[in-house]
Amino acid sequence: MSDELNRGKSLSKNNTRIPLVIDTHDNSNIVNEDGYRPDPNLMFNDLNKDRFANKNVLFIVRDPRDVVVSHYHQITKRSKSPMQFDSLSDFIRDPVFGFNRIITFYEIWFHNQSVPKNFSFIKYEDILSNGVFSVKSILDFILPENDISVSIIEKAYNQSSADKMRKKEKENSIEGFNKFGEDLDYLKVRKAV
Repeated sequence: MSDELNRGKSLSKNNTRIPLVIDTHDNSNIVNEDGYRPDPNLMFNDLNKDRFANKNVLFIVRDPRDVVVSHYHQITKRSKSPMQFDSLSDFIRDPVFGFNRIITFYEIWFHNQSVPKNFSFIKYEDILSNGVFSVKSILDFILPENDISVSIIEKAYNQSSADKMRKKEKENSIEGFNKFGEDLDYLKVRKAV
């Protein structure tokens, strides 16, 4: 992750600077799909976000109740080395992996939001309810001088609906998605609520 941030130089195409965008969970991931399990306590010890001082951070949050359920399915079903818990309830109450993890992660970033050069906060639920506007605001943050039309954003947004993504995932036609099964709880795109 820090190596990725240090490489954070933008590319140039036809004299247009295209920023390097890094998708990160910033030490909050529990078990990766390839089975790798990072130290779960890294997130709790990573309180200082100075490495983001010269970066733009787009922080996407989701209702923690939905995140904890999503995490449970991700780590117990969507990994080559899935974790085991007796129940969803036990996972939610786990002090390292459960609900506390999500709240702590949000609190850490709440206290560090002034560290990055630019910080933008968006809710997952807003992307679902007002998608085109939300995607436009994300693009404006990432590419401030973009001239991407709303009609193109609408088309991309509509092609990325949960139903369409779920169908593509079942067909195994999404690059970067690993297939762990066709049952809803084994999919990356589950209910999307």
